[in-house]
Amino acid sequence: TKFFNSYQLTSRRIIFYDSLGLTQSQGCLRAIYSWLELLAAYCLEPRLVQDLARPKEIFHIMEINGPQQPNAMDCGFYVMVFMGFFIEGAFAQKNSDEWLSPRMFSHMAVMMLCQRLHSWVQEISCLPAAN
Repeated sequence: TKFFNSYQLTSRRIIFYDSLGLTQSQGCLRAIYSWLELLAAYCLEPRLVQDLARPKEIFHIMEINGPQQPNAMDCGFYVMVFMGFFIEGAFAQKNSDEWLSPRMFSHMAVMMLCQRLHSWVQEISCLPAAN
């Protein structure tokens, strides 16, 4: 799972996380930079457009050595747990260099999310259909 997150105006970092541990950010840089340049065409913020037009000069890729999934099936769940963890940390204004680590969450947290989502799907699938 490749996970790109959050344009931080002050640090201009793009956070890269691969829960399978198969890809290094350096191998994806061309695609990341192309995507950012394309994004510039749709952006309304002039300062951001300028940055997006020259991503190699402006952006720093921060590769996260995060928790690794034990199988090839839980990619999306790892991304969801990571997003929740990242958002909570952002609200707590944590410095991402210090708190994003391989131990930031466990596989058990991912399995608990799977169980909650499974229960939720069962619950809504039993609801009567709306007309």
